[in-house]
Amino acid sequence: MCPAGWKPGDRGMHADAERAQEYFGNVYKEGTPAAGDDGLAPGLDAVSSRRDWDALLAGGRPFVLYVGAPWCGKCKQLSPFITELAERHPGLRFAKLDSTAEPVEAVAQELGVKALPATHFYGADGKQALPPITGYKRRPLEEAVAELAALSK
Repeated sequence: MCPAGWKPGDRGMHADAERAQEYFGNVYKEGTPAAGDDGLAPGLDAVSSRRDWDALLAGGRPFVLYVGAPWCGKCKQLSPFITELAERHPGLRFAKLDSTAEPVEAVAQELGVKALPATHFYGADGKQALPPITGYKRRPLEEAVAELAALSK
């Protein structure tokens, strides 16, 4: 995926997930939104602490977790679609996690997030119900959300 703001001649990113995280962490420090404004999927519940994450898992309701970062161009492009999916599936809970927010960086690591955007799907029992989807893939996301909604009935 092309990093937001990249121009020909700029330093390139690496295909290796670990080195790509280092690249993005060093390149996109400036220009991030103000505190409290992650620029991701407005209207979704924000997971901004370990307590929020634990409550979401124990909530007894199936949910979709959208993981992104303020510097991620594809995350920002996909955010309106995620919000639209949330509106179309009121029986599911939708939450978002800013993988660069210090209080939840460990949660993102535990989830194995190596590329963004990443979307995870959980059943009412708080366990992963479907494999995560990484990247800007609207049709597979739409199908996975519909499947999670069907599994939850």
